[in-house]
Amino acid sequence: MPDRPKAVNLTEMSLNRALMRMALPTIGWMIIESLFNIVDAFWVGKLGAQAFASASAASFVLWMLFAFSDIAAVSANALTAQSVGAGRFEDVPQHFWRCAQVTIPTGLFFGLVFYLFSPTLFSWLGLEKPVSDGAWEYLLPWLLGLPLVFFVAVIIAVFRGSGDARTPMLLMFMMVVLNALLDPVFIFGMGPFPALGLAGAAWVSVFCHLVLLVCALAVMKRRHLLPCSGGGFSMFVPDFDYFRRIVFTGLPVALNGAFFSLIYIGLTGVISSFGSVAVAAVGMGHRIESFPWFFCYGFSIAAASMVGQYIGAGRIQDAVGAVWRAAVIASVFVAVFIVAILFFAEEAVGIFINDPSVIAESGVYLRIVAVSWAVGMFEIVLSGAFSGSGHTLPPMLVGIPLTALRIPVAYILAVTLGWGAAGVWFAIGITSVAKGALMLVLFLKGGWKKSRLIKSFA
Repeated sequence: MPDRPKAVNLTEMSLNRALMRMALPTIGWMIIESLFNIVDAFWVGKLGAQAFASASAASFVLWMLFAFSDIAAVSANALTAQSVGAGRFEDVPQHFWRCAQVTIPTGLFFGLVFYLFSPTLFSWLGLEKPVSDGAWEYLLPWLLGLPLVFFVAVIIAVFRGSGDARTPMLLMFMMVVLNALLDPVFIFGMGPFPALGLAGAAWVSVFCHLVLLVCALAVMKRRHLLPCSGGGFSMFVPDFDYFRRIVFTGLPVALNGAFFSLIYIGLTGVISSFGSVAVAAVGMGHRIESFPWFFCYGFSIAAASMVGQYIGAGRIQDAVGAVWRAAVIASVFVAVFIVAILFFAEEAVGIFINDPSVIAESGVYLRIVAVSWAVGMFEIVLSGAFSGSGHTLPPMLVGIPLTALRIPVAYILAVTLGWGAAGVWFAIGITSVAKGALMLVLFLKGGWKKSRLIKSFA
């Protein structure tokens, strides 16, 4: 008989301890992941402005692509967490394997789709041919390695669902160090290795994901989280009904993320009509906004894992309490951010750039959007409750229409009413408040409490 899989039952801890155990390493993961992107940007920037523009354009497509990894990853997290909460540790390897069987073909499918349609997306961005060619050069290795990236997302989700956010953080740190060492070798060439330019940067990133995958599988083996046939379970006999339910659970989250990326391409068209200063201002604003986003996302992941485990244990009121506690703690960080921006927006932007016009416009953007975080944060944090329960459709029904609404509202305020770039900033703020408020209403209605995902997968 195989050894019992090892996992951490968060329901046996105090709320604060369990939340911090999950949220802080996840925030660390996000910060380290940002360092990964900064390292890439640093070395790619050495190739010149055109190469940097190409990599930036490709990042729009990658942002959209990576959203589809949630198709299997969301189910992996929820199924793992609910199984651990229910004390059915032996089910975790089976859930992991079925989610892996979904995510690898999913990666192949979207790699092919984006291989065919990326040139069209680049044309929407209005790129000059040299920039478009460079973007394709950077994107192609990612498309070929996409099944690998999607597989890693499922493994990270299993770790988090089993109450471990620290291991993913440490694996990401290892990946950043490896990326920093290998980027210059393959971008510029060194010794026997030829200079691959933009493609070299992308291939290094894919290779780093491969190393992370191998190390993660080794950890899973030690914890007995890898599957084996037996007890009525066969690793190599496909269960298409199981696959269908995995897809239906994760697809709403994936579509929400993908449409957010696509809609921002359209919104960028409105912003660019007000010149390079407005484009730079929104880019700088996003960079500053990443700080509250990290905290809210960290507590959203914590809420997802805890809700999953509490629902698995049948302790619904404790699940509600965990989400409220996560929201309260996250709101403290958001409040500090809002106050800091209201008083020191220009000083914060000045850390990154010294152009007075960009600093001034970024200050306007940040003050408008920062206030919206007081309510908008609920969209991020409360989505964890829906994901952890497997009740994933409501966040999509809120997110896609209201994010899409940003384009017409921005046009009306900025162009029709003549508010200029500030009209776009108000459109972003207004829709963020609307999304946060609607998510709060849906959470209070409590439909998510009735979803117990592992019952449908029994």
